[in-house]
Amino acid sequence: MSAIINSDNGSYDVHLGFWINWSAGKMRGATFTTTKESGGLLIAFIALYVSTSGRSFWRVSCFLLHRLFSSHVPMDGLHHQRQVILRNADTAAQGMMTLIYALKWRRKASRPFRRVLPVLVYAVIIFAAFTASGLFSSQITTNTANEVLLTGKNCGILYRGAATEEMQEIYMRTSDLNEQYATQRSAAYLNYASQCYPSSRAEQSENCRPYIKPKLNYTITGNAPCPFDDTMCLLKSGNLVMETALLDSQEDFGINSPKKRRFGFRVKAQCAPLVTEGFSKIHQPEDPQYDPSVRFYYGEALGVMSHRDKTFTYQVPYNVSTRSVANYTSMQTPNPDFIIGTVTDQFFTPIPRLQRNDSDATLLFLSAPGVIFTKQIDDPWFAAHKIVQGAKLYYGNDTQGTSPYERDAPVGVMGCISQYQFCNPTLPAESQCEPFASSNTSYWDSDEKLWPEKKDQEFVKWGKNIIYASLALAPNSAYTTAGISALLVRANLKAGVLSAEVPKNQWQLEVAHSFEVMLASLQGSFVDNTNGPLSPEYAPAFARPNDTAWRYICENQKIVSALYYSFSVLGLAIILVLGGIFIILENALEAFVNWLDKRRSRRDDPKKTYARLEWQSNTTLQLHRLAYEEAGYGTWQDCAGSLPVTLPGEKLGMLDLRDQKHPKIQHAGYRLRTVITDRTMVDSETSSPKDVDVDNRRLESQEEHVPTRESMRISPVSSLRHSEEGQHQQVVTSTDRQAESDYQQEQRVA
Repeated sequence: MSAIINSDNGSYDVHLGFWINWSAGKMRGATFTTTKESGGLLIAFIALYVSTSGRSFWRVSCFLLHRLFSSHVPMDGLHHQRQVILRNADTAAQGMMTLIYALKWRRKASRPFRRVLPVLVYAVIIFAAFTASGLFSSQITTNTANEVLLTGKNCGILYRGAATEEMQEIYMRTSDLNEQYATQRSAAYLNYASQCYPSSRAEQSENCRPYIKPKLNYTITGNAPCPFDDTMCLLKSGNLVMETALLDSQEDFGINSPKKRRFGFRVKAQCAPLVTEGFSKIHQPEDPQYDPSVRFYYGEALGVMSHRDKTFTYQVPYNVSTRSVANYTSMQTPNPDFIIGTVTDQFFTPIPRLQRNDSDATLLFLSAPGVIFTKQIDDPWFAAHKIVQGAKLYYGNDTQGTSPYERDAPVGVMGCISQYQFCNPTLPAESQCEPFASSNTSYWDSDEKLWPEKKDQEFVKWGKNIIYASLALAPNSAYTTAGISALLVRANLKAGVLSAEVPKNQWQLEVAHSFEVMLASLQGSFVDNTNGPLSPEYAPAFARPNDTAWRYICENQKIVSALYYSFSVLGLAIILVLGGIFIILENALEAFVNWLDKRRSRRDDPKKTYARLEWQSNTTLQLHRLAYEEAGYGTWQDCAGSLPVTLPGEKLGMLDLRDQKHPKIQHAGYRLRTVITDRTMVDSETSSPKDVDVDNRRLESQEEHVPTRESMRISPVSSLRHSEEGQHQQVVTSTDRQAESDYQQEQRVA
């Protein structure tokens, strides 16, 4: 693909920031365009933001469900485990997996599926919804395949037809540059049409950029009648009609404008092979230095073509071929090739049987001097049935040779007409279009009927200027600018020999291809107008915008580019606002509900109070506190807050692993016995049997005074008031500290 066409080479000046894509309307079309790098960061942020929003939504749901299920009357283990799961499952995925484990209650609790499955299904739905939202968060880029707006700062038009006097003067002064640029662009359009129009996957192809539509829609009718007088066509039926759909200035050409400021355009072309008998003859010049030619008489020449002999329309050298030179070989002599000549009704006056007042007429003359064919051709434009006398083609071990064929006539002629139509898509269908007409009529006719407002008329007029300045607006233009390379059949031509079989409708394939080149040129003309010259050397050949309507078109041209991201502002706003609501609710809902409960109720509501405290107590850290506090450990503070703590220096117990299938926290009394027992075992290593007996009796005596959970909580003040209980508390505490201190000291010594 030519770099001239491909938008990914960065040769386009793209507007960065906010703009309105009128294809989606004012609100939905609000768009933000940024570079690929910045856009990638924004997409990553949105994906992370959606994930965070999903977590917040789940936590809000858990809070509400926890409050809903809370009960201040005794419930079974499944109920409390479900409450703990709702309180501590940080994400829907975590909650989903933990709720699946809760189904183990199916044979131990009442109606376990009815109590667990609804919450489980809800968690699955939230997980799936926000996972999908995260995956598809990139869809906030506009669903119009990264359409971007050009700045138009180098806007200019390379004009090749009738328009303003300024443009005519520019063209005459810079004709050489004009032709060079036209040749480059034509090659690019030909390449684009060859790659993108035959493809059924043009929309996905990286090569089919930068146009808003990879290819314009058109229809082909292959059995049409003769577009001229019936006596002029070789075929009475089976002729070709090609017609585009109504091409919209916004959707097809990429001019970004409100619906009221749009226009529609339609092209219709009809072609047919023409008879040459009676309209051609061999001309032998009187001066022998000139070769004979075949002249065609389809109308008198006009303009510069008529200054010598205006009686004929076109002429082609007769039997002038490189094969006629002495000692011809394909390695030492230029190979024969096809030749196409064209002439439009701008340069000849068609005879009455070819004349149409509602269209432009074009004649195409195909010759192939010296080209030979290995197979006969029945196509009317390429017809070849004559055996080449004295010539043989040899392949492989063939010693007999095969006689090649040559064309039936030196030249095949095809006639085409082109019609154009402009429409106002905002009007009713029956009155929105002008009749099909020639380019001259269509351009100069007044637009007041379809566009009453002056501004709209100026806009449409500049749209016409760009269209009629395109490089291929007629079937002949592809061959005029791109040359013989536009001929499809040449792909099978080698050393002047066409070995492939040519289908009977090859002429239709050729004309359809030239029509596609014309459509590619139409697409490119609007982008070229906005982007301006590709290099400074061509700048003098371009006219610059000099009025409001033209500047409007320059500043509102869209293309498709993979180098930028265009984001839907509405999509961004919805994601950010909804996500923000979920995040705020997660952090504020609990406090708000608690405040609301207190404000609405002058006295404590047991159910609401229990629900509030249950939510606070079901956190992981509060459950940790409850477990150790129940085992008799620690003097705890902030027991209704987010982080319960003990007094400084307090230590908590370890796990009781005597039953490894049922681990639990060691009770404070068991911990004391373990410490004393360990101490006794250490002492026994150096004690006599008598000492061991004494220690055992001491241990038994101390175990009688193992403190209960209630006695462990007696304050020093209480121990003074209740001397007996205080003595027990002091003894146990002293024994505990002494035993533990001795044990640690012995461990260090060991």
